[in-house]
Amino acid sequence: MDKLRVLALEPYAAASHASFLEGLAAASRHDFTIQTLPARLWKWRMRTSALGMVEHVVREKPDVLFASDFLNLAELRALLPPELRSIPAVTYFHENQLTYPVREGERPDVHHGLTNIHSILCSDRTLFNSVYHRDGFLAAAKELLERVPDLDLSNWHVQLEEGSTVLGLGTDVPASAMRPLQHDEAPILVWNHRWEYDKKPDAFLALLTELERRATPFRLSLLGMRFRGVPDALLEIESRFADRIVTSGFAATKDDYVNELRRGHILVSTSSHEFFGLSSLEGIRCGLLPVLPNDLAYPELLPAELRRAPFLYDREEGEAGVAAPADAVQLAIEVLRGEALGATSRALAAFTRQFEWRVHGSKFDAVLEAVALRTPN
Repeated sequence: MDKLRVLALEPYAAASHASFLEGLAAASRHDFTIQTLPARLWKWRMRTSALGMVEHVVREKPDVLFASDFLNLAELRALLPPELRSIPAVTYFHENQLTYPVREGERPDVHHGLTNIHSILCSDRTLFNSVYHRDGFLAAAKELLERVPDLDLSNWHVQLEEGSTVLGLGTDVPASAMRPLQHDEAPILVWNHRWEYDKKPDAFLALLTELERRATPFRLSLLGMRFRGVPDALLEIESRFADRIVTSGFAATKDDYVNELRRGHILVSTSSHEFFGLSSLEGIRCGLLPVLPNDLAYPELLPAELRRAPFLYDREEGEAGVAAPADAVQLAIEVLRGEALGATSRALAAFTRQFEWRVHGSKFDAVLEAVALRTPN
């Protein structure tokens, strides 16, 4: 097949979304043109980005559209001139608005979830970034369609399932070996997730408090993007554990970020929301031993033989909710001081090799080519 001209439309170019498109464009054998809007005012983006981006489609006249879940593809197709409305399209779901957790006190808006549904039905192929994400969305969509008053829309759920598959994010972070701990060395615990409510920084603070109570030695590397509203938990962590912090702040460059990750020992997540876990994948690739919740998309980042403590911990209520991750961190310290560390490091590097762009890019190309030819894939 000749090279395809692919127009990628991303109305909400968060750092991970932009990095994904840059990696995909570099890894693909096809020619990408990328159009983005800044990652803010997401509700406005979902409501209006089709109006703002239709001009790019008219100008480029691509062979394939590659849209994110923040674009209302149904509206975009309706706005296009008749001769461009049948351009094959792939929609990539980083998030969705049916199962994304809302802030405390907010109510979910089903209208944005319906936008996601309409986009899938107008796509030739829909890609979700994890099995957890796809299955959760399809279950929520089925439930929503079944409670629509006065209409039987259950048949649409079949089309949603048939058009949806899974293809995770890619990474260009090379694999590094885990760093063993010396007997009296305090491990560096790394947080490289967004400092937002759904990542549960308050639970991370509670974990650190429990480790301190147990007299477990640790140091801290506080990475991850920060926003205008800094969580109280982060402020307290920086105050209470100031003498343990080796790094605090969002890295200026990708190289700086990778180098900071490689200085650490243990990657910790307390998140209540993760559709893929790019920050965790990057940490694993940089040689960090993961300590992650045993749910969401996290198990998909680990080989079957490592889907147990300390790599995954079960969430518990009450005091056990703090004990479980603290136990996992202590077990992780033992692994980092043990003889099996080398084998563990090699197993994680081998498993996560599937996400390297140099092998992952061809999987996306296969989807684009099948869509362009409108053949089963």
